[in-house]
Amino acid sequence: MALLLAAGATASAAMQANPVSYKIARTLHGIKETDGIFLVISIAPEDFTRDRMTQLAKQINHDFADRPKVAVSIFDNETVAKNVVPAGSHYVDFKAAERGVYHLDRTKGSEYIHFSSKRGRPSNEIKINLGRTRPKRKKTN
Repeated sequence: MALLLAAGATASAAMQANPVSYKIARTLHGIKETDGIFLVISIAPEDFTRDRMTQLAKQINHDFADRPKVAVSIFDNETVAKNVVPAGSHYVDFKAAERGVYHLDRTKGSEYIHFSSKRGRPSNEIKINLGRTRPKRKKTN
């Protein structure tokens, strides 16, 4: 797909005009509000690129702006995302089918996305750090 940018437009603006379509297969909430949320989502296989995954991270960050912590398992198949159990004896199957993870912890100031460029490769083949690793400390005089 060719992407044409108008004069003065940025690639970032073009990405926002073409969001990554994701489907939530499961949502698990922590016991306390500070525990955050865990999502299992699916996206199209062709979206497992650096630019598209960075865009997906921005979208999830925005879509769940009210959550202090967000953890996401990312799959390239909606049926698998809905049916593979992320615990017990099926955990190995779940991890084998997982193509990526997104992590956001607003309290610690960390945000990253890891993913595989092709099915069968490790889900942390490509790592993108999107936030600082530690929250800012207040300066003392």
